[in-house]
Amino acid sequence: MFLSVERPLDSSKGGYVYYSIPTKAENDKAYDLVSEFCQERLALKYGGWKHAEDRLAVALDLMRKTGSAFQYFVLKEISELSREENGWVFCYASVSILDYLLGLTQVNPLIPHYHCPACHHIEEVDTVNDGFDLPPKACPECGADMERDGHNCSEHICWVNSRGDVRSHSQDLGVTQAVLQKLQGRLDRRFHEAFSSRRTGEEEMRSIIAGRWETSERLNRLFQTTKIAPQDIPVFEKGLWNLIARETLGEVPAFNGKEHFFDEIEFHQLSRLFGYRHGAFEEKKRLENLEEAHFYALRDEIYDALLASGFSWEEAAWAARSISNGKMRDFRIPDSVKGNMESIRHLWPKGACLTRIWDKYLLLWYERRYPTQYAQVCISFDDE
Repeated sequence: MFLSVERPLDSSKGGYVYYSIPTKAENDKAYDLVSEFCQERLALKYGGWKHAEDRLAVALDLMRKTGSAFQYFVLKEISELSREENGWVFCYASVSILDYLLGLTQVNPLIPHYHCPACHHIEEVDTVNDGFDLPPKACPECGADMERDGHNCSEHICWVNSRGDVRSHSQDLGVTQAVLQKLQGRLDRRFHEAFSSRRTGEEEMRSIIAGRWETSERLNRLFQTTKIAPQDIPVFEKGLWNLIARETLGEVPAFNGKEHFFDEIEFHQLSRLFGYRHGAFEEKKRLENLEEAHFYALRDEIYDALLASGFSWEEAAWAARSISNGKMRDFRIPDSVKGNMESIRHLWPKGACLTRIWDKYLLLWYERRYPTQYAQVCISFDDE
């Protein structure tokens, strides 16, 4: 196995982690390592919640079928090295349950739910589209405050490409400078610990993008300065949700003067607004469109509609990806769910929208709670 980090990364903003395509035996070993780690993390958080276990089983099966277990082994090591270096990984891609359990994202892709961290009592909720929109609730078993989570992101969308092929899920990681500098040595050491052989020479390679992207670098510096980790920041400050909505509205000329369209925005509405702002459509954008039935602002919404209308998950994921890139092809879409599909030129997956909303929320939170440190981080970053 050959592992390398492209370029001396002490002065550059990023690069690629390259690795040779593993043998079946190597991939099987990596599968066992990643599978065991994710199952332990899931049990630690949720106990024996069947929905979560089933979702993980789907993701692990796709990881095995696509031969991407070693890729996830590398991602696991990047995530753990980031923690050791007092930093966080930020993943800018669609969200798999594997990414969440490996610590690559704070976006929980499961269905909306209540979860008691004290006794693991779980309540699945189908009356909201996003777990952040659930009202506070005490655990009926032990009385503790229950966590509200679950953004209902499709697993299958992550794994199907524009040709309809099930393929390896791609990531684009934001990490700190310290991680970039130490990544090669970490991977070499951990590879020799976990695997018994090493191949060298010219081989076909795969890669993972890893860089110090501006937003992730600012957030990591704020974390290191304030000692407040991202997972410890309260996520239910709706005033910040409204600020993100107003900022998003201000980025689209057609939305000017409509900053009060959402007086008290729900998180589900915020993700749709963000997807609509970054989407491309044949017709002029109108905020009122978001209130229409079967108006699709996120790739996952197309997938869910097609799955409900009888498509297999493979067909629904392929069609959702193609339609989201302006290619209706010859998909036989029922008129009852077609909506605005023919006018779509580009749509983001929900997970990609949520990762960027999360970044904006964290920056706003740090700015308002720690204005001095925030200003210092911005000045130091701009001076580089």
